[in-house]
Amino acid sequence: MKPAPRSLMRRIEYRLIALVMAAIAFLLERAVLRSIERGEAEP
Repeated sequence: MKPAPRSLMRRIEYRLIALVMAAIAFLLERAVLRSIERGEAEP
């Protein structure tokens, strides 16, 4: 038995979620690096 093919909306939803998660990770990384450069946090 083959799994049913995913609908187009489901694929778009997964891509959108992945993009949002990547953006959040990028912003968090920038915030951490900025705080390390200022000496507010230990590396």
